[in-house]
Amino acid sequence: MLQEFDLIERHFKPLCKDNPGMILGMGDDAALLNIPPNETLAISTDTLIAGTHFPFETSPEDIAYKALMVNASDLAAMGAAPRWFLLALTLPDSNPVWLNAFAKGLADALESVQAVLIGGDTTKGPLSITIQALGTLQGKALLRSGAKVGDLIFVTGKLGAAAFALTPEGKQNAAAQTALNRPQARWRQGKILQRFASSAIDVSDGLAQDLGHVLKASGVGAQIFLKDVPIAECLTNDICPDSLELALSGGDDYELLCTLSPENVESAKSAFLKENMALFQIGTIVEKQGLNFIKENGEHFLPDKLGYDHFRSDGK
Repeated sequence: MLQEFDLIERHFKPLCKDNPGMILGMGDDAALLNIPPNETLAISTDTLIAGTHFPFETSPEDIAYKALMVNASDLAAMGAAPRWFLLALTLPDSNPVWLNAFAKGLADALESVQAVLIGGDTTKGPLSITIQALGTLQGKALLRSGAKVGDLIFVTGKLGAAAFALTPEGKQNAAAQTALNRPQARWRQGKILQRFASSAIDVSDGLAQDLGHVLKASGVGAQIFLKDVPIAECLTNDICPDSLELALSGGDDYELLCTLSPENVESAKSAFLKENMALFQIGTIVEKQGLNFIKENGEHFLPDKLGYDHFRSDGK
């Protein structure tokens, strides 16, 4: 087994590479960063716990990859590009084989979002991973509080696959497992939306719950048209009769949910099309507060649950 500082030197220091704005990375009491005067710093932190955020049998590569991506997703929802990450890793033991694989997954995720690891901490205990993400943006950040009556509601991808991965049928489905274990932070989409969107949030706890946060912050309501909600291809009705429920409230999708004023819709769609990115219109912001799901026949629909909550045993 490796000692703490050998562990850091061997597995994590190689992930601290030269990076614009980084004065000093890993190896001292703190990292030093230089933020240009025309940029804003965005910071987010998430903790992933074994058995809660990922099954115990998840590979160390996938654990690391997801841990970093879910933090990068928070930056994306603000319109920020990921720049630097810090890692606080709690381990039952310093198994070098496990650590090798974990570091590989972390390196893959860092390369995908074009960022570097600049520091952190390691300690012994039940497996948990806390990552702090730092990103930068120019101009005004996207917020949850900007949705206006008449805005149209969009998502950047299809929903429900990650939640399906946790079902007995989904455990055997490769596409669902990839969605759960290898989510992609939509930071490139976020940078486009920063120019056009009035509000945004990433879909981590379920479309219904996360849209609810936007509505509360903005003081508005919404109508979602169920026929327009994009459902992942692996959730066909013959395999998963609960596909709509999973798409609405399953969570772990990490797509971006945003609102656009009608005059910005075509420009945003054009920018997405130019980059070969998806943008699905699913509803409208309305004055009357509350969230209404509407069937094709005009009837209202209420999901069995609205999304994930860490502090309720039933998850509602």
